[in-house]
This record gives sequence, structure tokens and C-alpha cells, in this order.
Amino acid sequence: MSNPGFFYGAQHTNITGSQMNDVGHDQYNTTITNIKNLSLTVPQQENVPVLSFNDAPVDLLSIHFAGRDQELHTIKQLFGSIQDDVPSRCAIYGMPGIGKTQLTLQYAKLSYQQKQYTYVFWISGATVEKLNQGFVKLLNLVSHPERNNPEQDARLVAARRWLEDCSATSWLVVFDNVSRDTLSFLREHVPRKNVRGNILYTTRTEDVAKAVVNAAGQQQHILELRVLDIKDAASLFFQNAEIDEEDTSSSSVVGDAESLVKRIGRLPLAIVHAASFMRESALTLSELLELYESAENKMEILNWENDLTPYEQASIVAMFKSILERLSPEVRHVLNILSFYDPESIAVSVIVGGAKAYIQVKSKSQLEAAPTSSTTQSDDQTDLMLQSQTDDTVDEPDSGEIADLIYDPVWNSLVDLVRSPVQLAKAIQQLQSLSIVQKRSNDGIRTLHIHDLFNFMVRETLVAEGSWLEWFNRAVILICGAFHVVEDYESYKCWPQCAMFSSHMQSLLSLQDVYGVDSLQLANASTALAGYMKSQGRYDEAEIICSKAVTMLQSHLEPTDRFVLHATQALADIFLGKGKYDEAEQLLRNIVACAEELGPEHPLIPGSESILARVYLSQGQYTKAEKFFAKLLAINREKFGEDHPQTLRKMHNLATVFQYQGKFIEAEAMYEKVLIGRAKLGEDEDLSRLTTMQNLAMMLKSQGQLGKAERWLKESLEGTENIIGAEHPDTLIIVHNLAGVYKSQGKYDEAGELYQKVKVGQEKQLGSEHPLTLKTMYNIATVHEFQGQYSEAEELYREALAAQEKHLGPDHHHILATVHSLAYVCRKKGQFNESEALYKRALKGLEEQLGREHSETLATVHDLALLALEGHEKKFGTEHPGTLAIMCSIASLYQSQNQHTEAELLYSKILEKEERYLGTDHPSTLATMHNLAMLYDKQEQYSKAENLYSKLLPGMKKRFGPEHPNTLETVSNLAMAYELQGEYNKAKEMYTQALIASQKIYGGDHSRTLSIQSQLTKYGMENTCT
Repeated sequence: MSNPGFFYGAQHTNITGSQMNDVGHDQYNTTITNIKNLSLTVPQQENVPVLSFNDAPVDLLSIHFAGRDQELHTIKQLFGSIQDDVPSRCAIYGMPGIGKTQLTLQYAKLSYQQKQYTYVFWISGATVEKLNQGFVKLLNLVSHPERNNPEQDARLVAARRWLEDCSATSWLVVFDNVSRDTLSFLREHVPRKNVRGNILYTTRTEDVAKAVVNAAGQQQHILELRVLDIKDAASLFFQNAEIDEEDTSSSSVVGDAESLVKRIGRLPLAIVHAASFMRESALTLSELLELYESAENKMEILNWENDLTPYEQASIVAMFKSILERLSPEVRHVLNILSFYDPESIAVSVIVGGAKAYIQVKSKSQLEAAPTSSTTQSDDQTDLMLQSQTDDTVDEPDSGEIADLIYDPVWNSLVDLVRSPVQLAKAIQQLQSLSIVQKRSNDGIRTLHIHDLFNFMVRETLVAEGSWLEWFNRAVILICGAFHVVEDYESYKCWPQCAMFSSHMQSLLSLQDVYGVDSLQLANASTALAGYMKSQGRYDEAEIICSKAVTMLQSHLEPTDRFVLHATQALADIFLGKGKYDEAEQLLRNIVACAEELGPEHPLIPGSESILARVYLSQGQYTKAEKFFAKLLAINREKFGEDHPQTLRKMHNLATVFQYQGKFIEAEAMYEKVLIGRAKLGEDEDLSRLTTMQNLAMMLKSQGQLGKAERWLKESLEGTENIIGAEHPDTLIIVHNLAGVYKSQGKYDEAGELYQKVKVGQEKQLGSEHPLTLKTMYNIATVHEFQGQYSEAEELYREALAAQEKHLGPDHHHILATVHSLAYVCRKKGQFNESEALYKRALKGLEEQLGREHSETLATVHDLALLALEGHEKKFGTEHPGTLAIMCSIASLYQSQNQHTEAELLYSKILEKEERYLGTDHPSTLATMHNLAMLYDKQEQYSKAENLYSKLLPGMKKRFGPEHPNTLETVSNLAMAYELQGEYNKAKEMYTQALIASQKIYGGDHSRTLSIQSQLTKYGMENTCT
């Protein structure tokens, strides 16, 4: 007899119920060789004993594996080639059931036994969810300190870094059953260095194989796996069917076996399935062969259209039909439903929950709405990032599709079965007995596993029966009904619950695309799914799903239909999170306009206006944002009361606007109210309370209370990390603000380190050109600036400015801040012309947005004045009249900002230079002396003011004459200085002089004259003048 074939003598028939290239997932209950109670860490120094293990599920390897020697040798050779410091990659591709997984298991087993690898890891590459689970398992296997990190992104980075840094030992990572949908994830997370590592992929198609082996700009190795030859295929069948060796010598039996394997395409999986079924069902070989010889099956073979072989599908269909026919109708109905979901892990509670939800709404012929809420961040200013909040309840649209099922006897019978614990248990038991499903328990949750090939064949059977769409709609109703019971799709407390539905809904969405059908209810539910993803910071995924939902709904419904408006509102909220402010604003304006056509009290209007207000806040349009938030706060106060969560959120948002506007007293008072209200609500408002706390901390920072601000931010950061993880965009905002406090404290190294950490996280979560990422880049530049590293700062400012102008428009508040800072750096580098142009641009924008009296506007005026001063000093010298005039303007600016010490020092310096170079009677000298005296008056330093006024008066009389208005003002001010010091006689003398001059200048009835007269009368000073 010839050498046995691929699965020669396989004993574990449980693998016949699923696709072989997906066998060996980490979810199988498999004993892993040699690692019981083993704790592994990456060796940190030499001479540390190296422990090893093989994580591949080798127990699933057929004991009769044989052949494929050439392929095994080829893989070993390919991995022997060095690719610089890049792990060698090889992808095995071929049609479903060709034996890719079995070949890979054999290679993992042999190479480990031959000590080619110290570690062998096995990860399913079928979906991103499974890849996430596989990387987490890797950390657990090596007892990595990051294995219990609650943030998945951190664990992924840790796994990759462990593989890249594990240079003392060799390793193999197998990614089994990679699909097109997981390519992007793999490109990001597979190790990129370490020549001692090898990566082996299995996949179905050549294009995916080529894609996964691209590394460092080079394509590495791919290997096509083809069907068995006829003799090996027949031998494989005999051994798995446990046919006696004596019987296999019969030419008729051999002929029947060869005929059978031909009819099933010599596909190893199909052969093993056929043999297993024959063994379990007690059919004879001839009876089994007869199943494949019917005209109907033969026609299916001939008409099969696929990018694989035409022979493959029909053979598997026939085999699966023979199994399906053994199911009772009720159990078959259960399987039909399950076949539309992600086969890896179907929680029984999800199916039961969907059935119960259907019963609850059956009499209404519709699904009720579910509230949605989220916490999103607003934009920031300078080194500040504040967070706004939304918790507007918006009715989720109802769906009438369920009405079609109310009188469907098959559907109602299925619902009754699923709702009965006993009947459902019996159905699952029957499916298990035929190796169709496997029952597992994941973290205490009872789940079912069906192999994806079986799922595929069940669905294809429904296509052939003409009932695919009917069962698809039933699957949608069931999963959407269960998803409906989630209390709050966007609350972190409901994330684990939403995760149970996510992969199943994505499976339905994928099938919907493949088969070209539309489900309005699935579109509505996917809007909520997108909200769940958005709340986790998964904006790209959320946008894709929500955009498809909007497109589908718009193609079937009127623009004013609330299904359409609801989904569009959700998409606008996602755009806001992604920094697509213009797109979000346009969508929201359209929603409000459409909703107002339906009535001013339409429920979508407040929610849309709330998001629109946050858009304006992010755009720096604070006046518009304030108007909307004030309106919404008043509505919520009237509707819900002062301490309702929604009222508190609107109050928080309005306080945020006040904070950006520099209205710190109003903002602080409002934040305090919010904190008191949230304290009353307890732990349900924990995350919201922390958000308010961090905004209030930034208020303290602006008031110079840096120590207290730091403590509050650290407390807020710790609490937020515990709730939503360290890599969530909202958490990164707190880290960003903490870096701003460090910067204000002069801790530039600590600030720079935190900013860099935030930038990396934001680029990953939000993208490199998101407004928040650009703001962090800006603040990294400010750290360089404060450290005197002007060239580095200039480069980052220009990079940030270019991206901001591209995405935010020319006059956004963030852009003006960057322009101002770039102007300062240019000034420091002596680029005065460019600096002046930039300062003027910033000043114009700030005056329009914030007003002339806002602190940021005045700061820009100050810097522009300093620029002019430096330019004059460089060109004309420090004593030139033009230079001194600019210095005087800067001193006046200090005085207007109540920076009295700075103003006094500068005025004194100017006066000394003017007296020396211009003379004591020069108008500029007299003006400076007057301003300094006025400053002393304001500071209540009356003695100093008196001395200056006394010194100033002779010069004023000489320059302007005794009866000039300027001289009159000096006389009046000197009189007031005497009076305030209690020198009434001298005051009377000066007031009398002033009165005489005023009467001559203005006349006796002028207000100025009457005011002086009042002063004389007030202190009993009789007017003796005529």
C-alpha cells in the first residue's frame, strides 16, 4: 500500500464540523504541551535559564498526518533565509479545506521538537477580535507585566515589543486563517524586527498572502497548497472511515473510494468530513457514494462558480446536506439563525435576549427606542484642553420590519424554542452530537462555536432553497432585539455588553454587502453600534459603519424621515470626534432644518443643537456656542430640574465656554454647582465628575494655583484611566493638561515627555492631522521655545500651522495661537518682517473673535509692541526718540493690564533716557513724567506722585503756557495729591490756580470748572476769584 495521505487515521471527529484552516484557535479546550504552571518572562540578562513551550494546538493534528514533505521542507528553507533584522515571513494559501492548518500544525510540532524555536505561538487571524485575543494570550503565556493592563492598545504594543526585543531566543508566531479584513491590524501589530523570529500565515487567497508577507518594502515568501493526489486522498478516506485494511484491497472498494474523493474534489477537509459521517452514521461506502452521484449534486458541481475550483463547493455541499438532513426541523431552524452570526463565540444569552425582546414588542409591531449618551472632548486653547459633555436622549427610530414576522409560524416556533431553557438545551445537544457546534464557557458566559465553513455551507443551502433572505431578516430581528436591551450603548459600563454583539452585527453587515440586500432595522442598530465604537475612540470604524447606515436609509426613506435624521445626527457626532468640524456643522444644520419642518418641538432638535454647540466650541466660535448652551440649559432646567444629569452636563458645557472666553468667575461658580450636583448622584456620574474636575483644575492653573491644579489633574487622571483606559482620547486630554501644568511650573523635561506620550496616543487613536493631535504638536513646540530651542520650535509650529490651515480654516482660534507663537519665535531669530506680519494676522483675528480687551488680544498687542521696540533698537539704538516712544507704549499696555511693577520700571527707565537725551522740557519727557505720576496715583503712592507733578508743572507751563488744558490737568492732579496727603493749604492753592485757568479756558459753567469749584467748596475753601 502507498504512503498514507494527509489525514491518515484521524481520530478526533469533532473537527469535521468546521473549516480545517480555522482549526486550532486558542478557544479550543486543548492541553498545551509542557507549560503547566509555567511562568515565562523575557530574559533580561545572559545566563538566565531559557524556558520553552509550544502553544500550537497540536492535539488537533491528525495522528495520521503524512505526506506534504516537500511543503514542510520548503517552509524550513524559506525561514532559513536572513532578512536583515526583520522576522522572516511565509504565507500558505489555498482553498478552504485544503489542509493549511494541518500543515502548519505539523510544521510547528516538528520545528519545536527539533529545537528550531524556543517559543511557538498560535493566533487566529480570522478577525480583528480574535487577533486581539491572541495577542493577549501571548502576554499571558509569557507572564508579561502588561497582561492585566485594562487598555487593549497597551497590551498590543507590549506583545509586539516583547517579540521584537526577545533577542536571546527564537520564536515562531502562526497567524491562522488570515482574512482581508484583518490585514490593516496585522500591518500595525506584527513585530517588525528581530531576525530570530519567524511568522507563518495561512489564508485562502493569493492576494491576501502577498499582502501579509510584505515587510520593510520587500515581499517575502508565499506557498500555494494544492489538493492531494488520488491515491493519497483515497488512503486518507480509508483510515478516517476506519475501514478494515482487508477491505481496502478490494478493487471495487478502492474504486468507490477514489470515485468519492474525486466527487469531493480531493479536498482533505471534505474527505475527512465524508469519512467521519460514514463512521458515525453507519452508512456503507456505496451508500455514501450514492449521495454524491445524484443528478442534483452533480449539477451543483458543474455549475459552481468561485475563484476556487468549481469542484470544491459542490462536494462539500453534498456532505453537509447529509448532516443537515439528520437534524429535526426545529433544530435546523436554530442552526439557520446561528449561521448568520460570527461563528467563533455566540453567547446563548444573546439569542435568548433577542427572543425575549421580540415577545415584548410583538404587540406593538415595533422595537422601542434606546437612549444614547457619550462624553466627548471639546477643543482647547494654548496648552489647554477642556472637555464638553453630551447626554441628550434621542429617540432611536422604530422599525416596522418586525411586523412581517408576527404571523410567521416558523419564526414564532423558533422564538418559543429559544425562550425555553429545556428545549434550547436539547437543540444545542443535538447540534453538538453531530459536531456542528461546540459549547464553551468564556468568563462565565455560555457560548457556542460553529466553524465558519459550516456556517457558509448552511447559508448556501438556504440560498439554494430560496429562503436565505427570509432567514437573514430573522437573524437581524433576533440580534437587534437583543442589542436593543443595552441600556446605554456609549456608556463605559455597557461596553462589555456591547462587545458581545459587535462581531455578530458586523457579520450581518458583511453578509448584507456580499448579497446586496438592505435591512433598515440593521441600519438603525448599526448606528448604535457606531456610537459604541465612537465612545471607545474607534472613530474610523464608527464612521464607516454609520456612513453606510446613512446611505442605506437615505436610499429608501424621505430626507425628513426620523430614521434618516437620527443616523445623520450620529454621523455628525462622529465627525465632531474626528475633528471634521465643517462636515459635522453642515449635517447638523440640515438636520435642524428638516426637523423644524416637522414641528418646532421635534425631539431631534435639542440633540442636534447640543452637538452643534460643541462643534462651535471646537471651532472657537464661543459666542455661538454660548448661545446654544444657554438655551439648552434653560430647557433642561425647566424639563428635568437643577440636579438632573442632563442639566448638569449643559451647565458643565456652558462653564467650559465661559472658561474659554476668560470669564473665570462665572465658569468657576458654575463648575462648583456641577460638582455638588454630581456628588449627589453618586457613582453613576463618576466619569462626568472627573471631567468637570479636570476642567476646574485648568481654571486653577489659569489663576496661578499650579500645585492644586496638578493634584486635581492627577486625581482625575487616575480615576479616568481606571474607567476607560490609558489610551482613550479623553484620558489623553487629561495627560495633555497635566503636561501644561508642568510647563507652567518650569518642568520642561517632564512636560515634553508627557506631550510626546499624548501625541503618540492621539496619532494612533485620532490620526496625525486631528485638531487635538495638532494642538499637542503645538505644545511640544512651546516646550522647545521655552527652552530656547527656537529652530526646533519654528519647525513644529510651521508643521502644525500648515495642517491646521488645511483642516480648520484661516481664522480658527488654534491657528491664531500658533501664528502668535510662530511670530514670537521669528522675532527671537531676528526675522522681524515675517514676525510683524504674523503678529498683525493674530491680532486681527483675536480682536474679531475675542474683542480688544481680552487677555490674549492684549498679549498679542504687547508682543507686537516688543517686536517694534526690538526693531527700532536694532536700527536706531536704545536712545532714539522712536525707540523710547515704543517703550512708552509698552509701559502703557502694562498699566492697562494692571501690571504696575513692570509699568513703573519701564516708565522710570524711559524717563531717565528722555531727560538725558531730549531734555526735561521735551514733550515726550513731559508725557512720560505725567504717565508715571498717574501710575503712582493709581497705586496710592501720593508722595511720589506729588514729587513728579511738582517737577512736571514748570515744564508744562513753559512748553504749553499756564492756561493750556494739559497744564490745567497737571495743576488739578497736583492739587489732588496734596489733598489726599492732608496738605489742604497747598491743595487750596493749586485748586484755586486750576479754577482760574479753567474759567478762562472753558468758562464758568463748564463741567470741568464746576468740578474744581466743588472741590474747593467741599473742604471749605471759599472762592475768592472773580
